[in-house]
Amino acid sequence: MSIDGCFVHYLTTELNQEILNFKINKIYQPAPLEIVLQLRGKNETGLIVNKQLLISSKLDHPRIHLLTKKISNPEVPNNFCMLLRKYIERGVIKEIKQYQNDRLIELHINAYNELDDENTFILIFEIMGRNSNIILLNSENTIIDALRKLPPSFDNLRTIIPHAKYNYPSSTKSINPFNKEIPLLLDNLQGVSKQLLNTLNELDNSNILNFLNQ
Repeated sequence: MSIDGCFVHYLTTELNQEILNFKINKIYQPAPLEIVLQLRGKNETGLIVNKQLLISSKLDHPRIHLLTKKISNPEVPNNFCMLLRKYIERGVIKEIKQYQNDRLIELHINAYNELDDENTFILIFEIMGRNSNIILLNSENTIIDALRKLPPSFDNLRTIIPHAKYNYPSSTKSINPFNKEIPLLLDNLQGVSKQLLNTLNELDNSNILNFLNQ
C-alpha cells in the first residue's frame, strides 16, 4: 500500500494513542537518514513503559513507526543527531498532528534549556518518497536544522536551510476529505493516492466518508 495523506491521517491517530505526553530520553541516529527516539511514559493503564520511535527518511523506504527491538548505533553521533539532543532530548511530546491531509507529521515538543526556560520545538517528518526529510523548527517556524538541506536555487521550490522560514510543501489538491463535504469530482481530494482514488470512484458519493472512516 502506498503512503498517502489518508494513510498518514490514521498513522497520526495511532501515534497519538501510543506516545502522546511521552518524554524523549535518548536520541540516536543508527543510519545517515534515520533517527530513533527512545521514549518513556505511561500506557493506558498508568504503568511506566519505554518505547522506541523510528523516523526514517530513506529515499526508497521512508517510514515512521515504533520499534520492538533495539538496533545498533554508531559510537560517534553525527551533527544532526547532536543538534537534536541539544534541543529536544528530555523534552515531552505534547502534540502530534498531520498538516492538512498531506504526507507530513509534526511532533510538538516542550523542552527546557540550560537556563530552565521552557521552549517549544517542532520536529517535522515529510514522508515524500525521494524528497523525504526530517526538519527541526523553533516555535516561530524557523528552521534550526534539517537532515537534508535544500539551498535556494531556481530548481528548488522551497529553501530548507538553518535560519530560513519553513514553508509547507505546496499541493495542487485543495480539499481535505476528512473535514469537508466530498465533491462530486474526486480529483481535487488532497492526500489521496491513485490506488485509493480508483477505489473511491467505484463508491457512491454518500458512502465515501464512511469508507474513509472505517
